Amino acid sequence: MQTSYSELAPTGRHGLLTEGFYDRYIDTVIPQTIVKVGRFLVADTTVGKVRNAAMLPAATGEVTGPRAMGFTFEDFTREGNVDYPAFRPIGVVRRGRLWLTSETAQTRWTNPFIRFTANGGNDVGGIRNDADTARAVQNTKVLVLTDCAAGELCLVEINL
Repeated sequence: MQTSYSELAPTGRHGLLTEGFYDRYIDTVIPQTIVKVGRFLVADTTVGKVRNAAMLPAATGEVTGPRAMGFTFEDFTREGNVDYPAFRPIGVVRRGRLWLTSETAQTRWTNPFIRFTANGGNDVGGIRNDADTARAVQNTKVLVLTDCAAGELCLVEINL
């Protein structure tokens, strides 16, 4: 039984969009696989796919190049707010701020590394503070705004 209460609201939640420019900087994409909230997506350029087909990154150049699409964010209109299903339109933020859980400790005013190869339970598209033996790459268009420890939330700004 809960015996203490706080009047303070939580700082944030993973994938919570805190500042976004809805009319111009949120794009609708169609992921080709199941995607989790708070993951970085890139354009799927496979021949025959729709123009806004998206996928999780699989190589360095996808994260830092023109195929970068943005982070998925929490959508409160979806019941349960679980993973996004494949082939259903979802939003990605290309410019704005959102809360993300980092795999490793982060220092504010640094550019995080975005994972493109899964490793040890860490999902593709997540953020961390190093390359993890060439499994993640730094994206200079993403900026960490708050310090955080491993597994904690940090505020991230993206400007693609």
